[in-house]
Amino acid sequence: MMKTSRVTIAYIASLIVLCVLLYLTFVHPMFKGREYSAIQNESLTKTAMGWTLQLDLTNPFPKATAFEISVKLNGSQPYTQDVTIPAGHSYGFMMPISGVSVKKGSKLQLDVYSGQTTTPFEQETLDLNTG
Repeated sequence: MMKTSRVTIAYIASLIVLCVLLYLTFVHPMFKGREYSAIQNESLTKTAMGWTLQLDLTNPFPKATAFEISVKLNGSQPYTQDVTIPAGHSYGFMMPISGVSVKKGSKLQLDVYSGQTTTPFEQETLDLNTG
């Protein structure tokens, strides 16, 4: 009888651990909100004419959301683009940057705003190393 109770306790404990792991894997991330960067597959490539910025913007929210992508070179007037992305989908963004406007030590400021917010949802600074 003692052996059976130990096996039963071990079986119940393993079922509890399994349920907790399944919950953390499938249910918890849906309610947790943004767990990862919305900017994916980012690349800054030097070309013969200057630079090319490419990235995928993924919507981590459970409904379609409007985003504003703002790109500034050395604090200049920003280039902005508005886009609405369905839940769980991505948007491919590509922007050429003229080599004439890039000086040694130039910085590219990338801000992504979600909805009507004034605080960036995602923010990155990229160095354009001109060598």
